[in-house]
Amino acid sequence: MGRATFNAGEGEPTSGFPLLPPGEYDLKITEAQMGTSKKSGFPQAMVNFVVVNGLEHEGKPLKFHYVTFIPDGQKGNGMAKTFLKALGQPYKGAEVVVDSDAWIGKVIHADVGVENYEGKQKNKLGFNIKAYEGPEIKSPVDEECPFA
Repeated sequence: MGRATFNAGEGEPTSGFPLLPPGEYDLKITEAQMGTSKKSGFPQAMVNFVVVNGLEHEGKPLKFHYVTFIPDGQKGNGMAKTFLKALGQPYKGAEVVVDSDAWIGKVIHADVGVENYEGKQKNKLGFNIKAYEGPEIKSPVDEECPFA
């Protein structure tokens, strides 16, 4: 059991992450974790993104996008295939191995919308997800240190 003390101030708790306005964005994957859908029991990845090449929205997060890997022939199967294809990952065949670790740093181009979920608004990727075709995007970690 642990305890901590901190200055919480008088402000109210935040209501969540800021929403991106609906539109098309280039999104870089910053985190991807495999799990299981609570609803269907199918394998599912939780993916977090950051906007790149987004001018005033550069660096803003898009959190908690879920990709559920539904078996072929069942409703909703196409979304996972579209997502994998946009990442340049295998998306056809009887036994596609999904490696979410290989997604980190990859960039996709996608429509982002806003939906109501359990009484709150959140961003959601639309069906128009494509491979990113722009110039290479480097993160600050990739760049050389000028002091070395």
